[in-house]
Amino acid sequence: MYGIIDIGSNTIRLVIYDVEKAEHGYEISRIMNKKYTASLAGYITKKGKMSSAGIQCASDILCALQAITESIRLEKVYVFATASFRNVTNTDEVLRRTEAASGFKIQILSGEEEAACGFYGLMSEVRHAHKGREISSGMQIDLGGGSTEIVRFQDHRILKSLSLPIGSLNLYERFVDGILPTASEIKQIRKYVTKQLPDSYHPLDETLVFMNTPPKREDYSSKHLPYALEAGDHSAWDELVGTLYNTEERRKIEWAIGAVVAGDSKWIQKFLVFYG
Repeated sequence: MYGIIDIGSNTIRLVIYDVEKAEHGYEISRIMNKKYTASLAGYITKKGKMSSAGIQCASDILCALQAITESIRLEKVYVFATASFRNVTNTDEVLRRTEAASGFKIQILSGEEEAACGFYGLMSEVRHAHKGREISSGMQIDLGGGSTEIVRFQDHRILKSLSLPIGSLNLYERFVDGILPTASEIKQIRKYVTKQLPDSYHPLDETLVFMNTPPKREDYSSKHLPYALEAGDHSAWDELVGTLYNTEERRKIEWAIGAVVAGDSKWIQKFLVFYG
């Protein structure tokens, strides 16, 4: 059996796996999953330094996990940290103190390594959950507490990966004073996130342009839809949505579609900020 400890910006998790030889390679089974909420991003000062209290919090949790791993016969324990240690200004101090307290050797993953690990983990979970089914091409976005990893992949291979130092927890700690963000705070978050994105970034279309609705000069539109916006037969839609969703769920879905068609997609963005 093998143990893996992931030191994240929000949680610190221990997962124990049993690995056995199989007819085609190895069979990996998850035996144990132990998670602690650390909220390490909340211990980062305005100058980007992890406070002594934050280092102590991480050390205490790692010591508790060390006691668990010592009580179980494991071949090896792998311990790695991501944005929680990577994006602070006192990384060396954090690493030295947590390793001394816990006895673990901690590896700090780069943003690219974290993105790759997330990608291969996702592919493994999909194969396991769907009995061998695979997703060959697409995009993966992993929004964590302290960073966001974006992976574009094709034919089961990573084409490009990107790690951004923005996450749900560090944005909340930096911009939000209350429980829910205000309109002003949302505006500040949006502005900050946009500045962190590459120069090639452009906001997604907020207005749909149909064949019979010419685009306005002030609207950004990357695609002109090859059909008109007009009334038609929607019996197939009624049957499909009526089968998959109840009345309340259908109402929300059709409201969202209507908002996009009407050019009011910002309402959807605001809804997602508040309710996820």
